[in-house]
Amino acid sequence: MRRALRVNRCAYTAPPRRVPMSDSSRFPNNRPPQTAFRKQLRTHTTSAEAVLWTRLKARQVNGLRWRRQFGVGPYVLDFYCVEARLGIELDGQVHDDPARHAYDTERSRNLEAEGIAVIRFENRQVFEMPGAVIDVIVEAAARRTG
Repeated sequence: MRRALRVNRCAYTAPPRRVPMSDSSRFPNNRPPQTAFRKQLRTHTTSAEAVLWTRLKARQVNGLRWRRQFGVGPYVLDFYCVEARLGIELDGQVHDDPARHAYDTERSRNLEAEGIAVIRFENRQVFEMPGAVIDVIVEAAARRTG
């Protein structure tokens, strides 16, 4: 004679979502209000970001894990390595505007105050010299991880 399995059906409430904080806890990482925006950025990636991502993903650079469109406080970095606390930004022609350049400088300064180093490359550098770009990233990551 077969016995029927009893499934306990009780109401389950998920615990409240914890927002991860950076080491200094001034900037929360990947804030929920940014989730849709970050997802849209990952879905509509630029060609330069796609090229660099093929070199960074799957721990191909020094065995470090890179994340795309990672939120740090009010900012979203193109690429970010948690272990090295290293961000990578790819700049297109939009960043040639003096006002945008001033914003980028202030943004980098704020992130560096939080202990996050930011490396900036122009999109054309990723296409013309991908090996040199990876070399700079490897060197910076090695300095930051010890």
